[in-house]
Amino acid sequence: MDALVTIRTTENPPVELDVSRAVLCVGSKVLAELLAESSTTSMVLNETAAHLKPFLRLLNMSHDEGDPIGELEPEDWPVVARLAKRYKSRSVSVAALAMCWCVPSLCSRSSCSCTDVEPPAGNG
Repeated sequence: MDALVTIRTTENPPVELDVSRAVLCVGSKVLAELLAESSTTSMVLNETAAHLKPFLRLLNMSHDEGDPIGELEPEDWPVVARLAKRYKSRSVSVAALAMCWCVPSLCSRSSCSCTDVEPPAGNG
């Protein structure tokens, strides 16, 4: 069984989310660096559970039995894009960028972070 990391939010009261350590390390460069420095089993992230849940679900999309991309609400995508950039998650960045291309109205809001997501480097 995969080791779990408990992520605590900064909400009052804090919410605890148990996430696969492997998923965090593979999906996010920033979280991988934080977890590589110790054998910690918990961390506090300055985020709300409402913002983290869609992001974490997309990090784990290859093991999700549902449709994480199709089941996210339109208002989740700007937040997901912001978190993907903050935590350096290439896979979630690509999903957010693709959704912004498919649904241009997501990027018409001033709060949208989709345009801040860097597209993957091309092959030429």
